[in-house]
Amino acid sequence: MVRKRSQFPVIGSMVALALLNTACGGDKPGANAPRAIPVQLQTLEPSSVVDSNEFVGNLVATNFVELAPKIDGRILRIYAQWGQQVNEGDPILLLEPTQQQENVNAAVGNLNIQRSNFQVSEANLRTSESERDAAQSFVTTQEANLARAIADLANSQEVLKTREADLKRAQANLNLAQINFKRAQFLVETGVQPQQDLDNRTTELEDARANTEAAQKTVQAAKATVQANQSSVSASRSAVQQAKDNYQAAVQRVSASRATINAQKGAIEQAQGQLGATSQELIYNRVLAPVSGVVGNLPLQIGDFVRTGQSFTTITNNNEFELDINVPVERYNDLRLGLPVEVVRSDGQAGEVGRISFISPTANRNDQSILAKVIFKNDGSLRNNQYVRVRIIWDRQPGFLIPTTAVTSIGAQQFIFVAQPKNTQGEGKDGTSSTELVARQTPVVLGGIQGQSYQVLSGVKAGERVAVSRILELRDGIAIEPASAATPSSNSSPEKLESSL
Repeated sequence: MVRKRSQFPVIGSMVALALLNTACGGDKPGANAPRAIPVQLQTLEPSSVVDSNEFVGNLVATNFVELAPKIDGRILRIYAQWGQQVNEGDPILLLEPTQQQENVNAAVGNLNIQRSNFQVSEANLRTSESERDAAQSFVTTQEANLARAIADLANSQEVLKTREADLKRAQANLNLAQINFKRAQFLVETGVQPQQDLDNRTTELEDARANTEAAQKTVQAAKATVQANQSSVSASRSAVQQAKDNYQAAVQRVSASRATINAQKGAIEQAQGQLGATSQELIYNRVLAPVSGVVGNLPLQIGDFVRTGQSFTTITNNNEFELDINVPVERYNDLRLGLPVEVVRSDGQAGEVGRISFISPTANRNDQSILAKVIFKNDGSLRNNQYVRVRIIWDRQPGFLIPTTAVTSIGAQQFIFVAQPKNTQGEGKDGTSSTELVARQTPVVLGGIQGQSYQVLSGVKAGERVAVSRILELRDGIAIEPASAATPSSNSSPEKLESSL
């Protein structure tokens, strides 16, 4: 419907021209026919249509450092100048390490003190070990004494049992002698037996009493021996326990001495580490380039005093850059590592191509974007902190590209003019047949702009020729002819089909 409406003015004009020719008496056919408009034609060829989005950001060199000394000192020598190319490890400054030398001397003195303390601790350990060994020998001696005391107690207890048995026998004999004495005394008094029998029984009774008294004394002596041996055993056990306590105390002193030695070893190692660290500070009097690159502004002179951590210049290596891009979350599923990203130059052409090296797992809460980092290898055209436009190449598909100057719009619809035969043939001046061309206004569906061209999604096909000049003079069905070098257009220039990025 849009095409038909666009034809009405053209048809009306043609009818008016025909009537005018008739009114003027024009009897020669084609004498006043409008001359074909020379236009530049571009033949459509399949190309690569790119799905992309543009972003902006600052390039940051991955090898960029701010130089600062690790020690305080006065500058003795400056090796590099601003703008100079240096390599990693090249000297930049030489400082006077006065304070660091004093720190080294103090660290050496502390190390010597710790070593002396260690020697004293070793001597204490040897003394403690000797006391422990002596205490252990004394425990062995006391345990042997206890064993002998226990054996003596057992023997004395056996002797006591024997003596008590002897006492019992003596008491039995005494009882029997008393009975025999009384019987003999009665028989003698009654005259049954002679006095001699009573005398014998009296002697036996006295012997029995003497034996019993002797047995009682022997038992008492045996009991005294047992008690003495029991006391000896108790004393030996106490002596053994005391010896063991002394031994444990000696063992603890040995452990304490060893712990002290271990602590002293740690103190020595710490002192050695402190000496090493402090000695290392002497090396820091030479400030070296940590990376290769170009030295930045260096506003220092020999004799200036610089402090630890005081930044005095930079070294920049522009071989590789990192760029942060905030990609809308709507395209998160399209993000992937290694996705190509190209720099857009000021003329719209593609520049250096980088790759996405990092994708943040978290979205930015404020603008709902995903942070992606891109690594660029410098081709010599990029600089640190340079503000650039870049485009992420999401996809490449076959399609067509036409210059933006070839597109017209009516409302929301875009059109191009395609050269087509008029379907009428005649003879040229040289007698050969010729085909006239007309411009056909063709609706198209366009995609994004790629360089200086539109991406054509539908409406054309390969091999068609599109008018790319004098577009404002064209109407649907108007006669056209390919422009030649002899008839250049005053308001257009030939366009070339843009190649894929």
